[in-house]
Amino acid sequence: MRGDRIPNLSLPKLSREDDELREALNFVFQYRPPRDLPPFLFLEQSFRAENIRGNDLELMALCQRTVGPGNFGVKPHPRNGENLPQSLGLTRKLDLSVPWELFLLNQRESIPTVVTVCSNGALSGRLCLGLDLPTVMLYKLYTGKVLWKEDPVLLRYLETFRRQFAGERTYVPQTPFELESVLKYLGGQYGD
Repeated sequence: MRGDRIPNLSLPKLSREDDELREALNFVFQYRPPRDLPPFLFLEQSFRAENIRGNDLELMALCQRTVGPGNFGVKPHPRNGENLPQSLGLTRKLDLSVPWELFLLNQRESIPTVVTVCSNGALSGRLCLGLDLPTVMLYKLYTGKVLWKEDPVLLRYLETFRRQFAGERTYVPQTPFELESVLKYLGGQYGD
């Protein structure tokens, strides 16, 4: 992938059965299981903290309209400061401030479908834990000036992940209509 002909190798996966590791991480992050997460969870990224203008809020709004306000929430990025999606009515306040990977290490049931532009959290569930969770990556619909659009190595990284490492339940919609269709399919309302 880097152009040096050295093959990519998978890292050893973290075991969800490693109670000692999980307990240590839970202690460090003061983990408590979240209550009442919506079926669709948008992992926000630090675009606003980095002064990157884009259409992430519009993508959140489209997702919320498609699946319904009660079925959609946004996990705010800690560097963004103000929870703008909540202020705009795109999400209620969610009880989930720990890293997404720690949530996945602890949670066995009722894991929301992840929607994100291209959050590493969405990738690490697959890469670090080996989980094939419903994941919708919106990087092809994002309009902001970001590195993966300007750096062919980063774009290749995303595409290589999609082709080689993503599970069967990872979706990369090309159009807003395709995004709506994927969300309806994942929400069990396909054809409505």
